[in-house]
Amino acid sequence: MITLYGFGESFGLPEACPQVIKAEAQLRMAGLAYVKALSVPMPGRRLPWIEDDGRSVAGSHFIRLHLERKYGIDFDSGLGAVERAQAWAIERMIENQSGRGSEAEILAQGVRSLSALAALLGDRPFLMGLRPTAVDAAALGLLAGLTRPGCEALLRRALTFGRLTAYVDRMMAGVYPEFAWTPLDFPDVAVAA
Repeated sequence: MITLYGFGESFGLPEACPQVIKAEAQLRMAGLAYVKALSVPMPGRRLPWIEDDGRSVAGSHFIRLHLERKYGIDFDSGLGAVERAQAWAIERMIENQSGRGSEAEILAQGVRSLSALAALLGDRPFLMGLRPTAVDAAALGLLAGLTRPGCEALLRRALTFGRLTAYVDRMMAGVYPEFAWTPLDFPDVAVAA
């Protein structure tokens, strides 16, 4: 049995840590049985981490690689080589939002990244098409935190993207159907990149 370690439900989300949401979404997308345990980061370990048959794996990316190898899962099944490269580039953009610079520069980088993400999503239900892939798990981790009620994050105050909010709603309904998600209602506003 796989054990996923995280912070637990908090801030109106099923998990306080975006990377744990990503790992949990991957487990659920793969249909793998797991239990969840509360943990705090330990020296030499970062959250999330899993225990799987006595093996510890830390970091959402390395958890993904472990699940793909051990269980024969391909989270990007159906994507060609170019689409896989695009998905990887999008995932890296999503996960590298803690930039350097002034508050205004960091805000501008974040707004540009979210504007790009909204453009990439377009009218599709998921980032790479008709079904969720690994990049959707990463996007859910970041965007659920930004669109949750009560969030006062700097980026949240600076933008509204109805398209991304609807996307988060779809992902939450698919990944966490048992969780009482209360989405925010944002209009779809164009933001200059």
